[in-house]
Amino acid sequence: MVKQKVISGIKWTFFSSSLNIGLNIARLSVLAHYLSPADFGLMAVALVVITFLQVFMEFGINSAIIYFKNLSKGELSSVYWLNIGLGVFVFIILLLITPFIEQFFSYPKLSEVLVLTATIIPISSVSQVYFALFEKQLEFRKLSIIEITSSFFSLIVAIYLAINEHGIYALVYSVITKTIFSSLLLLFYGRKIFLPYFYFSIKSLRRLLKYGIFNLGDKILNFFHTQLDIILIGKLLPAQELGKFSVSKQIANKPAYTINPILTRVMFPALSQLETDKNRLKKAYLTLLNTISSVNAPIYIFLIFFSKEIITVLLGENWLNATIIFQILCGYYLFRAIGNPVGVLLLSTGKADISFYWNILMIFLILISILIGSFYGIIGISISLATVYFLLIFIDWYFLIKRYAEISLYDYLINVFKPMLISMVAIIPVSLFNINMPVILKLSICGTIFILLYTFLSYILNR
Repeated sequence: MVKQKVISGIKWTFFSSSLNIGLNIARLSVLAHYLSPADFGLMAVALVVITFLQVFMEFGINSAIIYFKNLSKGELSSVYWLNIGLGVFVFIILLLITPFIEQFFSYPKLSEVLVLTATIIPISSVSQVYFALFEKQLEFRKLSIIEITSSFFSLIVAIYLAINEHGIYALVYSVITKTIFSSLLLLFYGRKIFLPYFYFSIKSLRRLLKYGIFNLGDKILNFFHTQLDIILIGKLLPAQELGKFSVSKQIANKPAYTINPILTRVMFPALSQLETDKNRLKKAYLTLLNTISSVNAPIYIFLIFFSKEIITVLLGENWLNATIIFQILCGYYLFRAIGNPVGVLLLSTGKADISFYWNILMIFLILISILIGSFYGIIGISISLATVYFLLIFIDWYFLIKRYAEISLYDYLINVFKPMLISMVAIIPVSLFNINMPVILKLSICGTIFILLYTFLSYILNR
C-alpha cells in the first residue's frame, strides 16, 4: 500500500510540477508583454520579504508533523491555532517594519505592494496544518489537484488584470488569488482528515517545537542561499535592473529546479545504503553526476545559443536587452545544477554538519561575488555568480567529493564535462541554421535536429 502511494506520489508530483512550470511560464510570458521590468523588480523584492517571514510563520512545524507518528488531536489543534497566531503576528510585524524596508531598498510604492501582498500570510496560516497532513499521508494526488487549480485561477486573474492595464497589481492579485484558492481547497479536502477544536497547549507543542527549531535554522540558511542575489541586487541597483535579472532567473532556473530534485530525492536513500561500500558509492555518485549533466547540459546549451529567439517568443522584443543576462544565468544554473549533488553526498554519508557549514560558505561566496560584480552593473553580477559556481565544480571535488566518495579528478571531470562537450558539438551545426522563417518554427526545427544529434553522439560517446 505504501509502495503504491509512493509511486503514485512521484507520478502526481512530476505531473503537477511540469504543469505548474508551464502555467508559470505562460503567466510570465503574457505579463512581460504588458508590465515593465521595474514592476517585476518591485514584486521580486516584495516576495522575497514575504517568503522570509513565512519561514518563521511555519517555524519548521510542518516537518515535525510529517516526522512524528500518532499525533493526538490536541497536538494538531494546538499546531493549528499556533499557525494562525503566528500568521497574524508576522503580518502585524510586517506592517510595523514596512517603512524601514522601503527605506532600505529605496523603491517607491514598495510599502503599498508589500502590505497588500502580505495578506497571503494570515490567509495561508489557516491551511498550513492540512498541507503537512496531506504530505504525511502521501496524498500527493490531492495536493497536485490543489496546486494546479490554484495556479490556473491565478493565471486567469493575472492575464485579465494585465490586459486591462492594472500594472503591477496583476502580479499582486494573482499571488493573492493563488493563496486563497489553495487555502480553501486544503480546508475543503482536509476537513475529512482533521477538524480543529478550541484547544491550545504549549505542553502539547513541546516535542514538535523542539524538532521544528532545527528545521527552521536549515530553512533560513536555504532561504539566503537562494534569495540573497535578489536582496542585494534590490539594494544596490534600480528596480528596472532587478526586474531584468528576476525574470531571466525565473526562466533560467526552471530546468535545474525541475530535474535535480527528482534525481537527488531518489538517490539520497540509495546513496545512504551504500555508505559503507565505497566502490559502489563511487560508481553511484558518478552515475548521478553524469545523469544530471547529461540532462541539464543540452537544455542550457540550447537556451544559450537560441536565447534571442526564446526571449522573443516568451517575453517579446522589448526584453531583448536582457538577452546577455539570460545567457549568463543559464551558464550559472548549469554549473549550479552540477554542483548540487554534493549536498546529497554529504547527507548520505552522515556529514550533515559539514553540509551545514558548507552552505554557510556558499552564502558568503554569493555575497562577495555580488558585491564585486555590482561595480559592473547587473551583467557584472551575473558573470560573477556564474564564475563562482564554475570554480565550485573544482572546489567541491577537492574538499568534499575526493574525500567522501574517493573519486579521482579524471573520473569526476569526465562525467561532468563530457555531456557539455557533446552538447557543444551538437549545437554548432544547428546554430548555423539561418533560414528566414517564423521564430517558433525555427526553434522547433532547430530543437528537433539538436536533440537527434545530441542523442546520437551521446549513444556513441556517453552511453
